Amino acid sequence: MHQPGQAWSLLAAQAIGVDVGYPGWLRVRLVDAAGTSWSFVDRATNLVGGADPVPASFPAPAHLRCRVHRVECDDQGRELLVVTISVESVDTLRRGDEFRVLPEQVTSPGTQWRSGTVGYEAGALDAIEPAARLVLSQHDLPRAVITIFTADPVPAQLVDPSGARLVRIGRTREEDLVCLALDDLSICAVDAGSHEVLSTINTSLSAFIACLGVCENGYPFALHGGDYDDDDVYGDPESLAAETVRKAFEELDPTAFDSSGFWVGFLSDVRSGDHCD
Repeated sequence: MHQPGQAWSLLAAQAIGVDVGYPGWLRVRLVDAAGTSWSFVDRATNLVGGADPVPASFPAPAHLRCRVHRVECDDQGRELLVVTISVESVDTLRRGDEFRVLPEQVTSPGTQWRSGTVGYEAGALDAIEPAARLVLSQHDLPRAVITIFTADPVPAQLVDPSGARLVRIGRTREEDLVCLALDDLSICAVDAGSHEVLSTINTSLSAFIACLGVCENGYPFALHGGDYDDDDVYGDPESLAAETVRKAFEELDPTAFDSSGFWVGFLSDVRSGDHCD
């Protein structure tokens, strides 16, 4: 039902404590359809999300990222979902184990930013030109997505060497600036030193955020260790994941690859196994 690169579903679990020796990591418990309890450990940002993902007290609601592979019925006639989970259970230490859970334990949400969001208030936009101010006031940015984008807490206006006016809204992993171009309200990558525009990333801020949502929902894009069958065309989960994400990007913004070294480089990283485990 799912393949590498598609959005993960969320499987309800319970955070039961902080993992000893690893601040920011949580221990969680999953109870499957048969009533068996399984233990997992992962980063709090993956299990809870938000700007402050470590719960103040335990137990606390959490979720595991899962992929639904098929539907079965048990001997009681109940419909069960067969899922694999993005991290291995500490009970088995095997990636790719299948778990049978009840449908009500699984949700397929819209984008849930694990890092939380940044919303620019009126005071932060006072120095920004009106057209950009309107666009930025209408959108919340994710604080961070994987390692590929980090939002600025306050936007800043700047000018590139050709005189083009820009508004800086964040940075890439390579420390290039991510900017809103004031002439057409597109999103572009800008050299941090010279302020020269390197490439267009997306045609609009909404398209950029939507593409980041594909990344957020799909990460990790393919798990190493054989928990997915090789695809006849692409031969490995990483290539299949990259192709799935590419198609999603093109549906959101058909021009995403016209001049964007940003997304081309990102898919190259996915194909090589980056962001996949």
